[in-house]
Amino acid sequence: MEKLILILLLGIESIVDIRERKILVILPGIYILAMVSFQLWCKGMQWEEIMILLVVGILLYGTSVMTREAIGKGDVWLIEMVIVSMQWEQAFFCVLVSFFLAALFAIGYFVFSKRRKKNISFPFAPFLCIGTMVAVGLEMGIVE
Repeated sequence: MEKLILILLLGIESIVDIRERKILVILPGIYILAMVSFQLWCKGMQWEEIMILLVVGILLYGTSVMTREAIGKGDVWLIEMVIVSMQWEQAFFCVLVSFFLAALFAIGYFVFSKRRKKNISFPFAPFLCIGTMVAVGLEMGIVE
């Protein structure tokens, strides 16, 4: 159930990211807090696992700052949402697929577009949503 909510929230964030080029940080913040609480009390998540999630979030945030937001801070929140919802292998696969799809889109854009700007940015939330759907689909046996 939590993965369907994750996909729904990523879908909402994708629409907002495409239209307004921003992420509503309140939704991922509430979701992350709820998921960590749920996993602590219902699934028996250990504090060490939470610390690993925190370190991953800090590293992603640091990457965002160091690259002058090549990966936006809102995207970091969304990636952290995915990491909190899945086991690390599935989350890694999801993020990897998302980056791969975004890279394919960017290459296609630059090859087929007549506008060749150097500093163009794309919303990442739709790619993360698609990557999450692929990862969840593989887990459920929908995608083979």
